[in-house]
Amino acid sequence: MLKPPPDVVMVMSAVCVLLNREPDKKMDNATGKKVVDYWGPCQKLMNGREFLSLLLNYPSEDVNDKHIKGL
Repeated sequence: MLKPPPDVVMVMSAVCVLLNREPDKKMDNATGKKVVDYWGPCQKLMNGREFLSLLLNYPSEDVNDKHIKGL
C-alpha cells in the first residue's frame, strides 16, 4: 500500500511508538523541513512474522507518559 488512508497511518504510527520503532526522517517537498514518517517502519513491522504476536502479547501496563506524548 503506497498511499494508505490517513487513519491507517495514524494507528500504525501509534503502534510503532508503542513498540519503540524509530521513524524515518524525510524532507517535505512543500515546506523544505524534515518530517517524521512512520510509514516505512510500519511496513517493515507488518511484513514481519512476529507482528501479530507482538500486538497480542503487548504488556499494556508498560504504556507510560513518554509513549502517550509520542503519539
